[in-house]
Amino acid sequence: GMGNNQVFRVKVHMDKTTAGEHAFRFEHPTQPGQQTGGWMTKAVEKPLSAGFGNILEVQARAEGKGPAPEPIKKAAAGKAQGAKVYTMDEVEKHDKEDDVWIVVNNKVYDCSEYLELHPGGVDSIVINAGADATEDFVAIHSMKATKMLEKFYIGDLDIGSAKAASQTTKMATQDRFDDKGNPIALDPKLKVSLALQSKTFLSRDSFLLDFALQSPRHVLGLPTGKHMFL
Repeated sequence: GMGNNQVFRVKVHMDKTTAGEHAFRFEHPTQPGQQTGGWMTKAVEKPLSAGFGNILEVQARAEGKGPAPEPIKKAAAGKAQGAKVYTMDEVEKHDKEDDVWIVVNNKVYDCSEYLELHPGGVDSIVINAGADATEDFVAIHSMKATKMLEKFYIGDLDIGSAKAASQTTKMATQDRFDDKGNPIALDPKLKVSLALQSKTFLSRDSFLLDFALQSPRHVLGLPTGKHMFL
């Protein structure tokens, strides 16, 4: 999330505890997802382009040492006049590497032509193909990236269909199988519930968690070079 971008810099503050002792407080530029907070406030927008110089400029504004940024005009809320409306079912069909649609703030974008140009690589877009990518996109992208996305806008999302889809598919998925016929435990787009079998303490601040897959026949199914989020 917020640690995977080029404007990530932790600020260090000197504070005092309630007992009067000196202490360091570390502040991130943003909070996870769409939570408020962090040293990069609304009045101190993210830089329009990546780079160390821009990071310093933003940090200077956060500390009151630099000029205020120009106000950024936000797109008007609501559906664009004459825009095509897609259901979530239609969006979900475009979930392949050569056919990638995503949803950001209830707007539908066809990113198929942009994959090879994406600085973050193909996988970071494909993993959200056919799904709502709002949280991931907003958390790590600058205003420049938001403007670039407009080129791939193709229509608006039917809000009602999105709510219905989230209620029925958020935690459910059909079994997928490997080349040996074993069911695969992980799904690249959906959350999977796994039972915690044991917790072994290794040291004062380290422990080993042992999770059980859905059945003895299941294999984890984590591709080489990929990682999973617990």
